[in-house]
Amino acid sequence: MNPGGAARRRSAPGLKAATLSMRGIAAGCLVGALVGCSSAAPGNATQITTQIATVAAVPTPQSRALARYVSIDGDDHGPGTRQHPWRTLGYSLSKLYAGQVLFVHGGVYREVLSHVDLHHGLSSRPIAVTNVPGEVPVLKGVVALHRPAYWTINGLDVTWDPHLRRPPLFMVKITGGVGWSWNNSEFWGSRGAANVFVAGSGTSEPRDWSMTGNCVHGIGAPPRSGTSTNVMLGGMVDPGRGTFSRNVIFNRADQENLTVGSGRGAPADIDISYNTIYGGRDAVTVRGGPRHVQITRNLLGGASSDVLIGFDLTRSPGTVVSQNYGLVAPRGRPGAERMMRPAAEALIGGPGNVVGDVHPHFAHAATCRGFRTRLPALSPYGWYGL
Repeated sequence: MNPGGAARRRSAPGLKAATLSMRGIAAGCLVGALVGCSSAAPGNATQITTQIATVAAVPTPQSRALARYVSIDGDDHGPGTRQHPWRTLGYSLSKLYAGQVLFVHGGVYREVLSHVDLHHGLSSRPIAVTNVPGEVPVLKGVVALHRPAYWTINGLDVTWDPHLRRPPLFMVKITGGVGWSWNNSEFWGSRGAANVFVAGSGTSEPRDWSMTGNCVHGIGAPPRSGTSTNVMLGGMVDPGRGTFSRNVIFNRADQENLTVGSGRGAPADIDISYNTIYGGRDAVTVRGGPRHVQITRNLLGGASSDVLIGFDLTRSPGTVVSQNYGLVAPRGRPGAERMMRPAAEALIGGPGNVVGDVHPHFAHAATCRGFRTRLPALSPYGWYGL
């Protein structure tokens, strides 16, 4: 059974209300800014494989209406309107232009979105993809976005499809791009190397990107020897600023949670802040010499190794770990004993890190919404940090 899917089903009664509330607010902001929307009943999902080309800049047709819709009981031969929505995400994404918004109805979309042909948005007229308020769409398969420009994706969950004939290393992969964001979504269950992978393209991308308000969990052992990680931030060459903030990441003991860099390259110019990261081998693993990465105000705990943040001691100019709270194991019990080892502390440690063996009093550590704590000492840190 899929561990991520099982966790999701167990959490559905408690998780759904909080998730729908958050997504309703976020989608409502888009509605208010762009156009109104309504809901439709979901139908049956079918297996779709979408192979499309890479990003292309296309002039914006001024006559096109702002809103488009997609539903699992729609039709890709239709106009994509509220009354006649499209059927697949792959087709829908390729038909969006600057200033448009795609409302995604609830249901399971079984698709492989590989090298999706995305038209460019503009900084003043981004392209938005959001769930219909009150509905939870789930893409069961793979997403690979190459150089998205001014795209915002909100409230679109992604989970692993165990029936993929050629499973990829990364369930969700975003390469390069500018001005993009993916928010308020759940990613779980990959059997590859990572649930989510963000990497550079060329010498200046990604830039002005963000991932906020997401929950990433349930990474399984990869199909071949080695480790896997919930989120990997990979190699980048002179990118612009990126933000990875207010996400929840949790994992089982033998795999990693958030990996910053690898032996093949490391990211740069990223603000990693106010995340709750729990479980796994390490909470955060830093490798390959990341540059100007700020790791601050995170709530870290539950690691099975002796440290919460692993560091390979590679020179990492401008990279600082500061003002985080580390939940360490009580004396005599297995688990993390400190934030970092002394050699790592000397190289990337900053002021204000705190460790404590207090019980966090989470509701539970098995679903996305279980990690709220009301302990005053923890209130400045993590997803719910003040």
